Amino acid sequence: MTQSVCGEFDMKVLHLLTTLDPGGIEKWIVSMSNAIPSKKCSMDVCCKGTHEGDMADEIRNAGGSVFVSPLTPLHIGFVRDLKKLVRSRNYDVVHNHLEAYSGLPVWICKSLNVPVITSFHNTVFPAQTWLRAPVLKQLRGYYSNRSIRYALQYSSLVTGCSRGVLEALEKDYGSIASPSKVLYYGVRSPALLSAQSKVELRESVGVKDGESVILHVGSFKRQKNHEGLLKIFKKVYASFPSVKMLLVGSGPLEHKIRMSIDKLGLSGRVLLLGRRTDVFDLMQVSNLMLLPSHFEGFGRVAIEAGATGLPLVASDVSGLNEAAENGRGAILHASYDVEGMSESVLSLLRDASAAVQIGQAGLQRVEERFSLDIATDSLYDTYSSVLSL
Repeated sequence: MTQSVCGEFDMKVLHLLTTLDPGGIEKWIVSMSNAIPSKKCSMDVCCKGTHEGDMADEIRNAGGSVFVSPLTPLHIGFVRDLKKLVRSRNYDVVHNHLEAYSGLPVWICKSLNVPVITSFHNTVFPAQTWLRAPVLKQLRGYYSNRSIRYALQYSSLVTGCSRGVLEALEKDYGSIASPSKVLYYGVRSPALLSAQSKVELRESVGVKDGESVILHVGSFKRQKNHEGLLKIFKKVYASFPSVKMLLVGSGPLEHKIRMSIDKLGLSGRVLLLGRRTDVFDLMQVSNLMLLPSHFEGFGRVAIEAGATGLPLVASDVSGLNEAAENGRGAILHASYDVEGMSESVLSLLRDASAAVQIGQAGLQRVEERFSLDIATDSLYDTYSSVLSL
């Protein structure tokens, strides 16, 4: 920790990510970079992927730097680059978000005597690999298991974005030997759209006057349960034909989901919008959000919905049921309960006053527990506590 000219302490933190492509972790880091004054804590990012990602300029605009050091199978270049980077820029803390690959940065920081915080953002941690051969995939899985176990033992601090994440780590990898805590995300209050802007946005995405809107935001991966999402929507559409569903995101299952939409006869009713930078705006022109995920570490998008007063129908799964509370901003069901979620969606579409009441309860809950100020203070205090050890 170094002292600034104004007498306050200036912490230099390096975040380790795969890329800065849009996602819950990445949005949180960008929001923290903007919210914590640089005189108190400057934040840089090092990406282990092959590119820096679409949100890199947002880190730079907040005063940070972005580096790319691809983590190849032999790891030699990544180890060399990370050691050189940490030494040359005198980071006080390394904040490690590499999950399945988190053990390597912990080992590097341990050798440099630099505190390292390892954060986990999900309850399942598959190794990110293109390998198809069963033996090679098995070896990569073994590597992931050993890597996470090492990080849980030797990090200065282990954090989970929910209690559910820490419980999953203990269940799957044994006790967490390092100190640990929950480090919740936070969200800013969105700028409100004018009535005219809402009309223009609805028209631009293909929603006609008088149509209701269901919104889903999430990458096209098995975790998000798009197949269940479409089954729920098909039942809703059969009883409430003046409805459309907007899907925001991209991912490896996108082609398969497009085929399912055609097969279910939902073309023109389910609209794929790709990646968007105006998710808060889309929430303001929607009637509700639907998140039938199989699993979640937390579900940042759920508290974003709460921040806009948008009611939520979602899975009652570990992590997500901390971001969303049943009866207070959300109606929760088992992830496989297609019938129950369909009925809850229909009830909110048919009873606008009940939907508003649930949405307002969710807004109050987010303001009380997940505001940007609360999250900013929590992160800064976490860094301070690690440096005081």
